[in-house]
Amino acid sequence: MLVLSLAVASSVMYGSSDFVGGLASRGGQARRVATVSALASLAVVSLAALVAGARFSTPAVVYGAAGGLVALVSLVLLYRCLALGPMSVLSPLTASISVLVPVAAGIVQGERPGPLVIAGIVLVPVAVILVSFLPDGRVGRPSPVALLAAVGAGVALGADDVLLQRAPHDSGLAPLIVIDLVLSTVLVAVHVLLPGSPRARLPRRPGLAAAAGAGTALATIALLYALRHGPLTVVSVIAALYPVATVLLARLVLRERLRPVRVAGLTVALTAITLLALG
Repeated sequence: MLVLSLAVASSVMYGSSDFVGGLASRGGQARRVATVSALASLAVVSLAALVAGARFSTPAVVYGAAGGLVALVSLVLLYRCLALGPMSVLSPLTASISVLVPVAAGIVQGERPGPLVIAGIVLVPVAVILVSFLPDGRVGRPSPVALLAAVGAGVALGADDVLLQRAPHDSGLAPLIVIDLVLSTVLVAVHVLLPGSPRARLPRRPGLAAAAGAGTALATIALLYALRHGPLTVVSVIAALYPVATVLLARLVLRERLRPVRVAGLTVALTAITLLALG
């Protein structure tokens, strides 16, 4: 039950951080928000390491560095596919693809999920698609480039879960510190080198950007410990339900209307979590 709680908490915090980061990114602020968010995440993980500990062995650093590079690739591809649009199609596609990689890796490693777990795993992509998809006749078909970017982002996101799970279990938060160091270094370098007004280096809402980064850090910490104590196939699938939290916050804070298809998606998501817990 602890593993399930950590995985659900990770999913909720990832979805909440996406919502907060989306608010902070309004008005063309995405690059600045990503930079502040990465630095805030590094700060939170570093502070948490004072309590949880961090052992920087060679495998921990290697897996952390690999995770940082994979996270960077997923970020670039995700922004690329969402920029090309339509978001309502590409975002759930990315989340669904991200489930397949750790599930396949878990099975290769010898995990054998039971019937209830398999049923829950199958329902998760359905829930993500229903929750994220906006039925709108004006939504066009994504281009081949956008589809490839979405698939690539999903594969990279899933691979990041696998790398986290493979990092030494006695390394504490060392892999997360290395991941955030890689991301922060690259993003700060890009932020400084790309042209822009020196007076506009920070986003308009730096507090929201920092909050998004802090939330992401806490989500990743919860995910790390869930992966260390539970099966990769189950933990990664539950974490992929993060769009549910984003949608609920949009409803509560922004008063966005919950269409029937989204209500159905939330119901499917709760059913999936129940099946995974029972399994």
